[in-house]
Amino acid sequence: MNTTNNAKNNNSKQNNRKQYKGVITQWNDTKGYGFISVATAQSERRIFFHISAYSGAQRPSVNDIVVFSAVKKDGRLQADRVKPQFELVAEKTISRREKARRTKKGNKKKKWNNKNHRRPNVWLRLKKVLLKGIQTIVSLGLVGIWFIILFLHVKPLFSIYAVLSIILFLLYFSDKMAARNNRWRTSESKLHFLSLIGGWAGALVGKYLFSHKISKSSFVKTFYITVFINIAFTVYYAYFIHPTPVAWATDVWNKIRLIFLH
Repeated sequence: MNTTNNAKNNNSKQNNRKQYKGVITQWNDTKGYGFISVATAQSERRIFFHISAYSGAQRPSVNDIVVFSAVKKDGRLQADRVKPQFELVAEKTISRREKARRTKKGNKKKKWNNKNHRRPNVWLRLKKVLLKGIQTIVSLGLVGIWFIILFLHVKPLFSIYAVLSIILFLLYFSDKMAARNNRWRTSESKLHFLSLIGGWAGALVGKYLFSHKISKSSFVKTFYITVFINIAFTVYYAYFIHPTPVAWATDVWNKIRLIFLH
C-alpha cells in the first residue's frame, strides 16, 4: 500500500515539475548524451541530458528545440522528460481537436437522445392502439355469443343480465373519468358485486374499451372469479331449474338445427 502511494506521489511530482525550453547545442550519438543550452536573464546555461530521458520519435540532433524539466542527479542538474517542441505542440493540437470532437459528438448524441425522448414512440402507441382494438373486438364477440345463448336458452336471465351489463358498462366509463379528474370513485366491491350477479359482460367490454382496471392484478383475478361463478350459476339454472334436462337438450338441438338450416 505504501509503495503504491509513493509511486502515485512521484508521478504527481513529475507532472507538476516546471517546464523549460532550450536548444540542443551538443550531442554525442555514439555515447547517447548531450547538452541543452537554456538562455537566462544573466547568461546561457548548459544542462546535461541522457538518451534515456529523451522521448522524441527520432534521435536527438544539434539545434533541435526541446522542452524539458530539470532534476538533480549525482550532484548536478540534469534534463529529464526531454521532448522536441514541435511534437509537444502537435500532441496538444491533436488533444484539443480530439477533445472538441468528442464534446461535439457527445452534444450531438445528447441532443439526439433528448429529441427521441421528447418525441412520442409512434410504434409503441400504434401497438397499444392495435392491442386495445383487438381486445375490445374479442370481448364484444364473446359478449355477443353469451347473450345469444341466453336469449335462446335462458330468456328469464337475458333481460336481467342485459340491464346489469349496461349499468356496469356505464359505471366503468364514469369511474375512468373520475380517475382522470380526481373525483369520487366507484368502489371495487360494488363493481365486483354487479359483475357477480350478471353484469360482467358490460364490464368486460368497458375494461378494454376504456383501458380501465386492466393492470391491477388483484382486481383482474377477482373479476374473472365473479365471471366464472356467474357462468356456473347460469348453466346450473338453465340445466336444472329452468327446463328439464331432456327438454333443455332437445330445445338446444332444435335451435342449433334451425340456425344452420336457415
